[in-house]
Amino acid sequence: CDILTHMALLSSDHPQMWASFHSQIIMLLLDGLCDAHYRVQEAAVVAVKQMVLSQTDVLDQSVQLVQHVLPHVLASAKNIAHEQEDTPAKGLCIESAKCLDVMCCHLDPLLIVNCCFPLLPGGNQDSQDGAPYTIHNHKQIPYPNSLRCVSKASERVDQEDLMRLVPDLMPRLVVAFNSTHTEVRKATVFCIVALFNRLGEWLSPYMAGLTQSQLKLVTIYVKKFVDRDLNTHT
Repeated sequence: CDILTHMALLSSDHPQMWASFHSQIIMLLLDGLCDAHYRVQEAAVVAVKQMVLSQTDVLDQSVQLVQHVLPHVLASAKNIAHEQEDTPAKGLCIESAKCLDVMCCHLDPLLIVNCCFPLLPGGNQDSQDGAPYTIHNHKQIPYPNSLRCVSKASERVDQEDLMRLVPDLMPRLVVAFNSTHTEVRKATVFCIVALFNRLGEWLSPYMAGLTQSQLKLVTIYVKKFVDRDLNTHT
């Protein structure tokens, strides 16, 4: 745990040394993320966050690394409200949520969306029928976390790239919208709204799989977003 804490400091204070021992550090990070103890996982997540902030270019070029790290962080960022106060599990949840925000805001957004694709409903990973999560490397990854990452990252994806993603993305969002779990449906609404805010009416044909009540709900949230945006600029 102490080693991972020092690694976090090393990445920001001594980036050249970090670069010199890049492979060894990555192995330590992955081991820490897989550790059975919450405190060790939390220290690894903090180190990942620091690495993203100080070594963004390196991570953008390392697709496989992000593919390995992101699912671990997604699995750890469970619903904070469900964790008891002042527990190691809650500390891990909080730091993982912060790390996800940093990853979505600093790494290549297209890379983030592509890494989340298999973790959405209808993706390539194992899933439990009716469950609000998928299984990846024996870890439960909540669908809402993956959906929120797609929402946040899609705000920065080049519009043409986003349009190319939509034909594969929207069918999975339709599946998610029909989930029996409120958290999944809520995250799906915000994801579709984020796409609509970027693409406008161009997205409409791909929303044909939604029911009238679902379309009405999306429309309500789109209007709320537009009204809030107008109020911000007045």
